[in-house]
Amino acid sequence: MTLSGESVRTNAQSDALMRGSKLELMVSPFVDDADRADPHIDVLHADLRGLPPAFLACGSLESLRDDTTRWAAKAREAGVDVLLEVCEGMQHVHVFMVGKAPEADRTIAEAGKWIKDKLKIY
Repeated sequence: MTLSGESVRTNAQSDALMRGSKLELMVSPFVDDADRADPHIDVLHADLRGLPPAFLACGSLESLRDDTTRWAAKAREAGVDVLLEVCEGMQHVHVFMVGKAPEADRTIAEAGKWIKDKLKIY
């Protein structure tokens, strides 16, 4: 919610969905004039201990890439089992292209394998 990741700026031109002023328009109705760094508002400032395993996927070209990688690192430091996939050349919600882009298909397949392992389904 703080929009503080470097990729918010560096990927502003490569991410068609989540860029610059659009991001601010999406965030501001939720936070109004509250402190955006409040851990109840921004999960990057929250205590992540005790969370269940998390599979995270983002595109290398998306504006929120750095927030995703920072959250993954913070969760790992808190003892959370995290698998992070940064899909090269993709932008925000690249998995919406499943069935149309091999990168999305790979991410969905990887998520499925990861979930199956976590649930111990054979």
